[in-house]
Amino acid sequence: MLVGGTLFISSDHRAWLNRLLLIGAWSISALPLSLTAVAWNNPSGMLNWALPILLIAQGLLLAGFLHHIVLPSSRPPLEAQPARAGSAYPVGIAVLLVLQVLLALWGWVGALEVGPWLAGGAAAALGLAFFWAVPRFSGLKPAAAWLPRRSPPSMTGIYQDVKTIFSGLMRVSETITDVLQGESGIIWSLVLLILFVTLIAGGNR
Repeated sequence: MLVGGTLFISSDHRAWLNRLLLIGAWSISALPLSLTAVAWNNPSGMLNWALPILLIAQGLLLAGFLHHIVLPSSRPPLEAQPARAGSAYPVGIAVLLVLQVLLALWGWVGALEVGPWLAGGAAAALGLAFFWAVPRFSGLKPAAAWLPRRSPPSMTGIYQDVKTIFSGLMRVSETITDVLQGESGIIWSLVLLILFVTLIAGGNR
């Protein structure tokens, strides 16, 4: 939550911010003295059979985090935000980063631990390898990157869709009104009344 929250609110990607976000990469790396240093503790040995899969998953997670750090942001730059947002923005990121460092070094049973550094080092090495390889080999890129990007639906298109649905409902309403007000309206009214009374009588049983 701390690492993901930091990445989520970091909308203005700058060099100084990207360097600070590397603290989050360290936090999820399972390297010694990191927040997740004890993540690979497995005293019972029950997860030894799944260790290669878990290491690859950890490496992909780390590579994805690094990828989102360097990914250009589509949000408005910090200068375009109100002055209050410009002041609160670095404070919010700093609080989450400081919490990651403090929890890694102090405050709970797993703090200030070296942990299984071989597993953490292997996962970190895989993450760096994936991060290096994905931009250089097209076969490793997500399938969505191969598809042409579609522009988001405009407000005019959404308005037209809502208008079409509303017009259809109006036509249905007018059809029902014409039927009830026509020559057979009395018969339909009696049929609906009988159905209504039947439903009420059935519910009272």
